[in-house]
Amino acid sequence: CHGDKTEGKKLSAKEAFHTQCKDCHKKANKGPYKKCDDCHKK
Repeated sequence: CHGDKTEGKKLSAKEAFHTQCKDCHKKANKGPYKKCDDCHKK
């Protein structure tokens, strides 16, 4: 999955996660989608 969606694209980590990874991780109930506060500090 990761290689297919990002191949040939130059995205920042934020852009890649927010536009491509987040929903897929949520559907699979895997990955860092539950840890928004790792990046979004209050």
